[in-house]
Amino acid sequence: MVRSAADFGHVNAHERCRPSTSCRHLPALAAQLAVASALSAWSRPVMPEGADRLAAALQVAPGRPVDWHALTAPLPGTRLAPPSGPVFGF
Repeated sequence: MVRSAADFGHVNAHERCRPSTSCRHLPALAAQLAVASALSAWSRPVMPEGADRLAAALQVAPGRPVDWHALTAPLPGTRLAPPSGPVFGF
């Protein structure tokens, strides 16, 4: 899933560089954040520490139910900071 989200970002990254279409990359970025948010819920049963670190980085509630609500990007305007270390590692 992570690889697919990264590939999706790579394919859509060119939208950021187009001079005539400002902000066209934002829907793709929101989609990637939604997948990351869902990953934090979906991975918690098997990797609780990493899932909680990802949830903290995205500023979403840790331990959310694994349902379609998990596939929601952080609200617009949410200021995200990169995690201080590996999310799913040590």
